[in-house]
Amino acid sequence: ARRIGHVGDDVVGEEPAHRRAVARAERRDHAAEHLLGRDHRHLEDALKDIPNGRGVRADTARRQDIDRVFGAFQEELGDIDILIDNAALSADGIADASEDDWRYAIEADFTAYLAFAREAGKRMRKRGGDIVLVGSISAESRGKDSSIYVAAKAGVQGFAESFAKEMAPHKVRVSLI
Repeated sequence: ARRIGHVGDDVVGEEPAHRRAVARAERRDHAAEHLLGRDHRHLEDALKDIPNGRGVRADTARRQDIDRVFGAFQEELGDIDILIDNAALSADGIADASEDDWRYAIEADFTAYLAFAREAGKRMRKRGGDIVLVGSISAESRGKDSSIYVAAKAGVQGFAESFAKEMAPHKVRVSLI
């Protein structure tokens, strides 16, 4: 069975159809999954759909939580085979956001992708694996009043392409969906 570390509030949030699709695939593959979510209620709800799922409440914008999540992955699953990184925190345009709010959004929507991918890449270097970064159409559509989110997701898009080239020699596939 594959061992999956799944990071992001989109999966544990208000997207039950996405959760059910992931759960069906995991049941088919007999995968064990470890979810992360900021909101305890959403996390518990998401775990109901995933038979082999476990979860940890954490904030992807906080470095100490990233370390704690990988510790939980290791303790519960051993070495993960797949990291699915799906962090998303909606954000206003930068002109209307407080500095604390826009900095937090960049930490959650961009910097956390780098941190989780880097940590997973370090752990997968010797045996290979898959890192799946879930992007957003916002990186292309670039809507009004969403400049912070657009900047973060465009950054994830560029990062995915470059990081894939870095990790290819180590048999770690990096993809953006």
